[in-house]
Amino acid sequence: MLHAKGVGSRDEVVQLELERDEATASLKGARATYELARLDLESTRLTAPIPGRVGDLQVAPGNRVVAGDTVLATITSLDPMGVAFDIDEHTALTLLRERCGDGSGSSLGPGRPVLMGLADDVGFPRRGQVESVDTQFDAGTASLRWRAAVSNSDGLLMPGLFARVRLTTSAPRPALLVRGGATRKDGQGDHVFVVNDRGLVERRLVRLGGMHDGLREVKSGLKEGDWVIVAGFDTAKAGTAVKSEKVPMPGSALVSP
Repeated sequence: MLHAKGVGSRDEVVQLELERDEATASLKGARATYELARLDLESTRLTAPIPGRVGDLQVAPGNRVVAGDTVLATITSLDPMGVAFDIDEHTALTLLRERCGDGSGSSLGPGRPVLMGLADDVGFPRRGQVESVDTQFDAGTASLRWRAAVSNSDGLLMPGLFARVRLTTSAPRPALLVRGGATRKDGQGDHVFVVNDRGLVERRLVRLGGMHDGLREVKSGLKEGDWVIVAGFDTAKAGTAVKSEKVPMPGSALVSP
């Protein structure tokens, strides 16, 4: 335009246009260099994708790292905490038959409630639910691996701890429970000693169920209100008169089969 108006020669205009193009290219190169430097700076700041606890650092300041190859540290998710446990083949088959028999499909799936206790916990105070079930049995142990997510709001659960897990297989139901040490077994079967309304000792054959927090379920042979002898078995003989005293029994009368 300047040359068309008679300002400057043709060569001067061409030279100015070349200098303009070079300056534009230099500016683009500087912007690209800045963008690369910005990305490199962002790469020096690592943000954990999950909340949790960081273990021992695998590298120290000054060590060389390779993106996508060098492990810097291990992060463990703590709340909820994953708990793995095994159930035996018989229990797994029972669960399968119970659900398949009523047309509702397999019960081996997520969502089933679980109760958990640590080595020093009384009972099973922690609650969670099943997240996943393995797709095949372990042929060596005839067991099936389950995994549950358990709340860890107090932060006591850590990877590697041993835990006691109770799998809920049905809704709670009322049951007759006695102290585990109150039952006896001989050639005739399981039995307990009770004190009748005349103060005499009776021997009752019973059919026992499972253990629930130190208490044994009695499926038959007892009725609600029976006085079961829990101590003094050396002197408790059928037909003898005894002076009984009530003692408190711990635990709950709601159990899951």
